[in-house]
Amino acid sequence: METLRIKKAPILFPLLFLAAALAAYTFFHFQSVTAADCLTLGQQHLNELDYEGAIMEYSNALEMDPSSTEARLGLARAYAGSENYALSKEILTPMVYTQEPEESTAVLMEEVLEKTNQPAQAAGVARTLIELTDDEQYYDLLNRLLAELRSAPRSCALGTDQALMIQDGRLYSRGSNRLGQLGTSNGDTDVWTDAAFPGVPQRVSCAGRTSLVIDQDGILWAAGENRWGQWGEGYALTAPKTGWQQLNTPGRVVQAEGTTGRLLILLEDGTLWTAGAENIQEFTRLTRFPIVSEICACTGRAAVLTVDGSLYTSDTDTPASWTLAAQEAVAFTLSEEYGLCWVDQEGTLYMEGELIQLPPALLLEGSRPTAIAAGGGRILCLTQGGALWNLTDLENGEEISAPGSEITAVYPLGDSLILEYGDGTLRRWHADMAVPQELS
Repeated sequence: METLRIKKAPILFPLLFLAAALAAYTFFHFQSVTAADCLTLGQQHLNELDYEGAIMEYSNALEMDPSSTEARLGLARAYAGSENYALSKEILTPMVYTQEPEESTAVLMEEVLEKTNQPAQAAGVARTLIELTDDEQYYDLLNRLLAELRSAPRSCALGTDQALMIQDGRLYSRGSNRLGQLGTSNGDTDVWTDAAFPGVPQRVSCAGRTSLVIDQDGILWAAGENRWGQWGEGYALTAPKTGWQQLNTPGRVVQAEGTTGRLLILLEDGTLWTAGAENIQEFTRLTRFPIVSEICACTGRAAVLTVDGSLYTSDTDTPASWTLAAQEAVAFTLSEEYGLCWVDQEGTLYMEGELIQLPPALLLEGSRPTAIAAGGGRILCLTQGGALWNLTDLENGEEISAPGSEITAVYPLGDSLILEYGDGTLRRWHADMAVPQELS
């Protein structure tokens, strides 16, 4: 054993000396490297698209100077460049949602939100950029994002006793015409009949026995009931008018929703206006909502989603009272059967405030829900990748294959769900149907 100890010593001592020398070199070398050096190297790596190198250098800079805004922004850029948007957003969030964020930080956050298919949140940041700079390019950005939010079609609507449908650029109606809600002077009909609409219809909705159509120029038309002055014309009528009436709205309309006797209209600029409720017979702006991304209504309830992800609801009995239902919401649906359901930024589903655990595959990057619809005994959602999921069995959701081309919209309609496809096909999915069937 003594012999072995004598032989190891000459080898062990040089190794220990070398390790000590390397440690000393590393210590003294990094003592001479400053945060500024790391920032310079980080920017160099970014310029060369070497994101891993940039992440390392900006991380070192932050260790040396935790207060460095430049290091945080650089690190967020590096993570975004490497497509790790979750970490980029995590870094940017406390920098953007302050009273006076930097323009460059807000610009990067907007880009990250667009990359992760969150146009509503991106629109909120665009609004922040407008407040910071009043630059025309950010007005254009906001308008583009708002247009994207409202691009989903809505070609079917169901009222109290009437229905509307857009097919091949023409408007059709059926049901009761007691108050002129079919838009024609004809009587009641059980079959789809040309509604004699004077323009090119783009979007339809119903509020009680009032039928509403937005044309390709953003003009809102109404037919049927105006008993509470919900047309915003300054007066109410108990007798119906014949045919479609163009409403005098404050601007181009992108969405119109309502309950019986109450109309909500969303304008192109994101402002929300109302008429009918509480004896308001002219369009009045709801100033508590600066910029709205989407509105929805069913028989006794309305919901509003703002660009900052705040979701509000209001009941027909108390139309002036709006209750905050959720924050950081990205998509929602409102139906008689399931009530209010929404998805938040993390991809979590809520049903009337109750958290619903989604299938793990739906939470993967690129697969998070972007649209949701509940009705007809089913809960469906569309994902960032364009997949359609059936979440009716909340514990065992499954991706489903629906016939037709790409699905562009899904929404509740009475006791069914409507699926709209890129080729203009409309399919209805009722609880008793194994698969969606073409609407007829």
